[in-house]
This record gives sequence, structure tokens and C-alpha cells, in this order.
Amino acid sequence: MLRGRRQGISSLQEDFVVISMFTSTYRIQLREDGPNFLDVADLGDYFSWLGISHVYLSPAFRARKGSTHGYDVVDYVISEALGGVEGYLRMTQSLRERGIGVIQDVVPNHMAVSTENWRLMDVLKNGRGSRWSSTFDWWGEKMTLPILEDELDKVKHLISIDHEKGELVYRDWRLPLCDDVKTVDEALEKCYNLTWWVNGPSYRRFFYVNCLIGVNVERDDVFQEQVRHLPKVDGVRIDHIDGLFDPFSYVEKMKEMFSLVLVEKILTFGEEMRIPAHGTTGYDFMNYVNHLFIDKSKEGEVERVYEQFTGRHDDLESMIRESKRKVIRKYMKNEFSHVAELASKSLGRDVSEEIYSFAECLPVYRVYGEIPCDPSGVIHELKERDPWVYGKLQQILPGAFAKGIEDTVFYRFMRLMSVNEVGGFLTKFGISQEEFHSFMKFRPETTMNATSTHDTKMSEDVRARIDYLSEIPEEWESKITYWRDLLRPDVDPVDEYRFYQALVGSLEEFTPQYEERIISYMIKAMRESKERTTWERPNEEYERKVISMVKDAFSNSSFRSDVFSFMTKVDLKGKEKSLAMISLKIMSPGIADFYQGTEVWNYSLVDPDNRRKVDFSLLRAMMGRESLDVTSPLAKVTLIRRLLKVKRDVMGKPYEPLKVERGYIAFKRGNYVVIAKTLSTASGLSLKVSGLDVIKDQEVEGVTDDDLSFPVLVLKR
Repeated sequence: MLRGRRQGISSLQEDFVVISMFTSTYRIQLREDGPNFLDVADLGDYFSWLGISHVYLSPAFRARKGSTHGYDVVDYVISEALGGVEGYLRMTQSLRERGIGVIQDVVPNHMAVSTENWRLMDVLKNGRGSRWSSTFDWWGEKMTLPILEDELDKVKHLISIDHEKGELVYRDWRLPLCDDVKTVDEALEKCYNLTWWVNGPSYRRFFYVNCLIGVNVERDDVFQEQVRHLPKVDGVRIDHIDGLFDPFSYVEKMKEMFSLVLVEKILTFGEEMRIPAHGTTGYDFMNYVNHLFIDKSKEGEVERVYEQFTGRHDDLESMIRESKRKVIRKYMKNEFSHVAELASKSLGRDVSEEIYSFAECLPVYRVYGEIPCDPSGVIHELKERDPWVYGKLQQILPGAFAKGIEDTVFYRFMRLMSVNEVGGFLTKFGISQEEFHSFMKFRPETTMNATSTHDTKMSEDVRARIDYLSEIPEEWESKITYWRDLLRPDVDPVDEYRFYQALVGSLEEFTPQYEERIISYMIKAMRESKERTTWERPNEEYERKVISMVKDAFSNSSFRSDVFSFMTKVDLKGKEKSLAMISLKIMSPGIADFYQGTEVWNYSLVDPDNRRKVDFSLLRAMMGRESLDVTSPLAKVTLIRRLLKVKRDVMGKPYEPLKVERGYIAFKRGNYVVIAKTLSTASGLSLKVSGLDVIKDQEVEGVTDDDLSFPVLVLKR
């Protein structure tokens, strides 16, 4: 379904077409073991019942065998393992018969480093002489592959040559041989370099993930290869747009092909969207709306509890700078040293320190417009004198920001974990009504409003529970002090504090399965923080102490009993916040985005926890049932269905803020008034509006606190 400029539609008309079509999306994580294309086709009746306008698919091109996410692409053809072209067409047809469109996630920035990637294997065999050499972003005459488990001299005896097949063999790797080599030494001299995975490669990576190699999609031949078999669906979501050499041109090309072009662009607080896409995947909304549910007035008390319990007095600015510095100079040293060398050569002097300092200081993921953090003017000079090298620098900046902050500081600074979210505003602790209204007032209808995704650190329901802790710092302090006395763990207090928050945020039952989930989370979080243990050098002795803490907690009946007692109130208040949050997502300007399985209560932590398979048979069993009892398993999906029925009515209507008491948020859109309770302590509400509450289907005349027993009202006047 092609629309837009190819049909000669003006820009304004194009936007109108998009606005009239896209109201909500439902994210599906495709997997070889299901759901695949045919499984999604069979879910059309469920999506229609839910009120979804578009299914939003994870990458559908051929990925590495067994991939659980699809971002490790090995070829630009529809995945046979997911159902192939025939399955994809059956899926889209089945969905369209129910009035449901498709948005497809695409991965232009990188491919998998895998023997299944035949283009890459051809480059290893033929080097710069390969037809596909320019497909990948690599440097040198030979490619360096960081696939060894240790230094070369320690594992060289594990490398051999299969003369019959003409391959170099190491563990599960079988790499093609170049020329007519006979020995391992000849292969490593003439074909490619192999190194310990800690040392890194001679190619641009996705962040610093060795198994994902950068792709030069700015080349038209590479772009054409990528889109040749791309399905002609309603819209696309472009993964990691910041990693592209020329995001602007790429987006413009995609807008020629699709009605809706969304980009995975993470905006920091107050940062404007400058890429000419129709919108983003909605992390900005997620963080703004989450801060509404944090009690700003209690920041000092929450800070005091955190510092007294952990003994930490974090200087956040220094922590961020130090973390980014470590990522840039250690984990991404291959990319940054390469670009620094290019820049120094171009400018005729060594500017390495200026390059490093710029990346360490930069307050955004990538520069779009004015260049900050450049006191010496080197970055400006580089941009003017060598735009190509400046572009190569731009491509690696997002990795330094994301890994230095999101995957380091977010796992160190534990004051209130719900703030530590993708694109999160660590320096903020709650926002005012005015800040939220200012953010929403000019928000386009063609951008996503997300609250949970496959990449979030925690689901919206986990976040909502932890948000509530901001309202009760004294009670929280009493509980964690008692729990410490019960467990007396021999671990870093920051890790103990992390455990208690994660537990309160995600606990449903103390089961063996949940114990494994929380242990896996704790190990990942600690390794990401890079303080007591790391991925490349795990401190197994310390990790065992943390595992012991978790196991002791699960086996301690007094601990479990007290946690459950505390959770009774926390769970209820979290549910109320979550319902209000979902209502704002739907009724605010933007496309309401739902991650699979989060239309019901969902207490998932960071991946792989949030990428567990969803039992769609259980979700479909809800069809025909509903409840607005906040504690009911049906409360969330009932609210979603009722509000999605009126979503189309407010699209394109102005967002008009209403002044209400602290702890509430209210606004008008067309004939609808939305009032949501954001803090459980809110009181004194008096709003002279009347109408039909479309959630409870009852008339309301004048709104007071009593009318917010359910945490949101949506009145049709």
C-alpha cells in the first residue's frame, strides 16, 4: 500500500492520510518457535477486539538461526524460518480483512557477524576485492574478527584447517580461506586476523557488540539491496537511526516508499526532534509520563534514604562523565581510536584528546544542529574541513552515550530505579503539570506514545509500583531496614538496594521460576554497572554472594511474609498509576503503542526477561470478558478497549491543558475531557465539567476526588 509523494500527494495531504489511519500499534516479537507470520495471522480477531489499528512487527528478514529478536540480520530476504514470503502475505491479507495494517521494523545499520552472512563470508575470502567489501564499515586490508575465547597464543591450538572444504575451523566457526593457504599461520597472515573477543574488531559495531557489524547504507547500492525485498506495508520503524551516516537522506528515501516512517530516536529532556521522520518510537513520552507519577516534593527524603542505606553520595555528573570515559577509551576504543586517527590525519595534528573529550561531554546521543562541548573548536573545524570524518564520528557517538549512561550509570545510580529508563532523565525527579502540558501541546499525531517496549529496563507496571515508593520514603526506609536485619547479606549495599526495588517492582509470587528470573536480572544489572563484576571478567565469588542473598530471601518465611504485607498496598497503588498512565498514552496526541502481553498486568524486567514468550491463548481467552475492578486481571485490557474506541475521535484535535490540583493531570481534546490521578495523596479536586464517562458509561456532573475512585475519568461532553 504505497502512498505519499509517489502518488503526487502534497505534504499536508500525506500527513492527513497518516493521521486518519494510525491510532494504535501492537508490537509482536517474531520468533522461529512462535509467534511466526501465520500465528500473527490467526491473532487478527484478538487485535480487532482489542481495538488495534496496526500490528508492529519485529524485524522479518532472515536472521541468525535461533534468533529471538531478529536484529542479527544475515540476509535481506523475508525469513523462511518465520514463514517466508507466502506466510507474510497470508498474514497481511488476514489482518487487512479485519481492518488492521502492518508497521515493519527494519534494521539498516548493521548485520550479524555470522557464517550465515554470506556477504560477509565473501569479504573474508576475497578481502577488498569482494563485490560486497563496501557493504560493511571496516578498515584495513584484512578484517579483524574478535571471536577467540582468549589471547591467540593461548587458543591457537584449537584452530585448524579443513582442507576438503577449504575452511578455517575454530569451535563452531567455519571461515572461508582466501588464496591457496595450507596452514593456520598462512590463513592468519593473508586472510584475516583473529583476536580475543575483549580486544574488539576492525569494523564499526552496533554499540560495542562484536557480533553486529556496521553497514554502509548511505551507499545507494547497499540501500537498494536492503529494500529490494522489503514488504510494501503501511509503515516502517527504523532501528537505531542515530547510527546511520546520513539519517536525513535515509528517512527521505523511506518516506518515498511508506505512509508512515518512524525512527528509533531517543531524545533527552527538552531535546527537539530534527530528523524529518513522521515521529519516534515514543521513549520521550514514556519518560515524561512516568515522571508525572513521581512525587517531586519527596525528592530530598528519597535521596536521604538512599544515601543512608547505601553509604553512597553520588555525584551524578561525575559518574556520567567517568562512565562514558571508560566506555569510550576501553570498550569502544577500536572505533574511537580509528576515528581520532582519521580526524588527526585530516586536520594535520593530533586531536585525539579533543575527540574523546567531546564524546565524554556530549549531553545528547548525537549532534543534530549546533555543536556543544567544543571549547577548542576542533569538532567545528572537522565538520567544515572533512564532513566525511565528522560523519564517521557522529555514527559512534550514540554508542558511547547509550553504553556509558543507559548500560552503566542506570545500573549504578539506584535512588529510584523507575527513572533509570531508556532515554531517562536522571537529573529530574518528577515533573510539574506545566512541564507535561508543554511537552504534549505540539506533539504530532504521527509519533508513538510508548510505555513498555522490547528494550525497556522494566515494564510500565514495574515502573508504576516503584514510582509509588517516591510517595512513602519513610515507610520504605522502615521496610528495607527490617529486611536487612532479616537477611544480613554480605553484598554491596547498592546491590542490596537494587534487589529490594526490583523485588517490590516485579514480585507476583515467590516461585522457583521467579527466583531464577530475579537472579538473572541481578547478575545482568551488576555486570552492566561494571563496579563489582563485568561481562568480560565476571567476579564469580561476589556474584555467588548476591545469588545467596536472593536465595536466602526466598527461603526466609519472615521476609516473604513481610514483603507480601507491604506489597498489598504497593501493588494496588501501582495498578492505579499504571491505569492512569495507559489512559494518558491513549488520549494524548500520538499513536498509542502496546508491547505484547502488556495489555494485562505484566511485571517484566530488562531483556531477556521482557522477551519471554507470550501465551496468546490466555490473552484470547479474555475476549468477551471485562472488569473495571482495579485489582482484576481484566482491568487494564478493559480500559484499553474502551479508550481505543474513542481514540479516533480525538485525533487531530487540539490539546488544551486544564488547571487542576497537585497530584492530578487534566486536559481537553475536542469534545473529551481527560482527568487522571497521578499521586495517591492527591486531594482537593474540583473541576466544573460534566459529561458521559466513557470508561464507566455513566453521567458525571462536576468532578471531585470521589469521582476518581477509579484513577481516570474520560468525559464526553
